[in-house]
Amino acid sequence: QNGGSYTYEPKPDYRDIYEVDQDGFDYRLDKWFQTLSDHGAEGLRCMKVVDRFKVRLGARPVSKLSGINMIRLPELYYIITEYYLSLENQDEAVKYFDKVLQSRGLTGYADRQGATLTLEKVIQERRKELICEGQYFFTQKRYNQSIYEPKSGKLYPASNDIYVFPLPENETEYRY
Repeated sequence: QNGGSYTYEPKPDYRDIYEVDQDGFDYRLDKWFQTLSDHGAEGLRCMKVVDRFKVRLGARPVSKLSGINMIRLPELYYIITEYYLSLENQDEAVKYFDKVLQSRGLTGYADRQGATLTLEKVIQERRKELICEGQYFFTQKRYNQSIYEPKSGKLYPASNDIYVFPLPENETEYRY
């Protein structure tokens, strides 16, 4: 139980996404990212999806369920926000979007003078919320965004070559 298989090492620029359009202190930085010095997982780690009971080798209380949720409340609020933005209903979109922002220690758009909520800002906030989960890929696919690969520094333009897996030939065969 060295911690390596239960923790994720964030990209070097992970803090940058939390500093964009920030009004208040984002609680996610303190809660989800921690510097470890035990269990063989020294250094900065993304702890948001870590099963802390496995890392600490402790027994899980009966009230704590093992596993992950299929959808979380912030994700649902983002979906509702995007819906209202598509209808150009800024007031309703802000109402749902602000619930997530305020729960994260940030000032909501209803309290920001002259600020307008846009789809780009929702996508940006979704990236902050879904960090280290592997779920942001689906947002990039839905909005046909290019993918930046930090190790090589390459930017891969959005295309079917990136986002569409070919259908295996055996899936098109008739089965008797």
